[in-house]
Order: sequence, then structure tokens, then C-alpha cells
Amino acid sequence: MYLVSVLLIASGVWGNPTPQHPATRQAPLTNQYIHITDNFEMCLAAAPSSDENGAAVVIEYCATGGNGRQNWTISGSTLQVLGNMCLDVTDGATANGTPLQIWECTPGDVNQEWVLSGSSIQWSQEDSCLDLTNGNATNGNVMQIWDCTDGPNQQWTLTTGPSEPITPIVSSTTCLTAPTNANGGEVVVDACDGSTSQLWTQIGSTLVVYGNKCLDVTNGNTANGTKLQIWDCTPGDANQQFIFFPSDQNIQWVNHDICVDLTDGSLANGNQVQMMPCYQDPDANNQIWSFGIEYFYSG
Repeated sequence: MYLVSVLLIASGVWGNPTPQHPATRQAPLTNQYIHITDNFEMCLAAAPSSDENGAAVVIEYCATGGNGRQNWTISGSTLQVLGNMCLDVTDGATANGTPLQIWECTPGDVNQEWVLSGSSIQWSQEDSCLDLTNGNATNGNVMQIWDCTDGPNQQWTLTTGPSEPITPIVSSTTCLTAPTNANGGEVVVDACDGSTSQLWTQIGSTLVVYGNKCLDVTNGNTANGTKLQIWDCTPGDANQQFIFFPSDQNIQWVNHDICVDLTDGSLANGNQVQMMPCYQDPDANNQIWSFGIEYFYSG
């Protein structure tokens, strides 16, 4: 898999891709979290305790360990959840404020067809967009459609979730690891064991572990060999912004030509990873990583 957003880039680098209709893509994108862009803690979900026709579509706290009601599949022009249920405009009503629901997916049902363009999710039949009702990001708020405005209530970002390991290309059994969840904790490589210390989630342009700690360039130091750490995720913190390039599989610090690097090429447990100029390590494999999330940069 590669990194994704609602922008759904198929190739190139993270940035400002050309908007595209979901039907232009071939393979479905599975296990997607849909976040309101201003609040990555909140996810689009089918209402709790219901997988029946007419269940409301709400916003709620993202489930760290995964939640079937929050895991969407983008297939053709539909957004599917709970296997065979689709994001649906209730009764096909076009009025502002029409609530959204899930309904059994039906081929050709225009109430279930959506266009993903920029950061908006637009109903294919109208100039109406998926909208955070009243701008209220509290648990259980039912989503609606509203005239497309490009406002913050209609800005959405997809992440592949819930979390995945990051491994150096030279060893699929060695994982990027944060042994402690304390601020300043080292980021090292260690034998993969499936623990939470090795499970990373892409949220915007940050890489998050333990739910609220971000991969962080220590003190924002640009010197070769600067070691990586984790720190409380802070919106807009430049030291926590990274790009994953799928073509080269580099993880690059945003606005710097500096990449995450396997220090000395060593797979020894506890080896703290570092930052080095991209593409200049004599062993290119030291900067190639396998990441189980789709291609995306929100910047």
C-alpha cells in the first residue's frame, strides 16, 4: 500500500494532485479512515450498534485499534462500510441539511455516488458536499449534505488505518520502534513483534505511534546524523512533518532534502535511526522503507 488522502494520488509526490472521480481508479481502496481535516481525532462512522438500512452516518472519536464502523472502502464512486453498506443521501433529498445514512449498496443508485475532488466529498448529482453539521465535531453528530463551499466543514482527509509497521527494505522482520512513549524517546529499529511501539498511523503529514506521539526531528536539527525521537504531536510543528515517496520509498522531512536513514545500515536491535541527505547515503537501501499505508501528503 501507499499513503492516501481524500486527494487520492495515484503517482508523483505528495502535494496538490489533480482531483479525480473515484470511478477513474481500478482497485478499491480498503480500510480508510475519513477525518475532518481540522480534527484528526474524529472519524466518519456508521452509527454505533447498527448495520441496517437507514443507520445514521456520524462523526466520532477514531478507534485506535480499528473499528469496522469507521473503516471505509472506496470502490468506484461509492464509499462503503460494514461490508455492503454505502454512504447514502437520505431519500435522495437535495435540500441543505439532509442527513446522511448508510444503505445497502445498489449498483447505479445515484444517492450513493460521490466525487472526491480536492479535499471535498461531493454528491455526484448535485453541488452538495459531505458536511460536518454545524461545524460540530462532537461524538455522535449526524452528518449532512450542504451546498459545496470549500469551507472547513467540508474538508476531509483519508488515512489508511488503523496502524501499520514501518520496515527497512533490507529486512521485513525489523521494525521502526519507539521503545518508550515518553517525550524524547528514541526511535530505533528492533525485531518486529507486533507491539504498539511498532505500529504507526499516518495522520496528515505526521507519523503517529501510541496514539498521540509523533515521529520528530530532535530540536529541528538539520545536521547530518541527527537522531529521531518521538514527541507529543503538535499541529503545525515543522519537526513532525514528513513525506513518503512511493516511487523511491523514502521518508523525507517536509521542506528539507533530508530523509529518514538506517544508521550505518545496522539492523542491530536498538540502533537509533537518523536523518541524512536524501539519495546521498552510499548505501541507498538505508533510506528505503516499506510502509503499510497509502500515499498521501496533506501539506
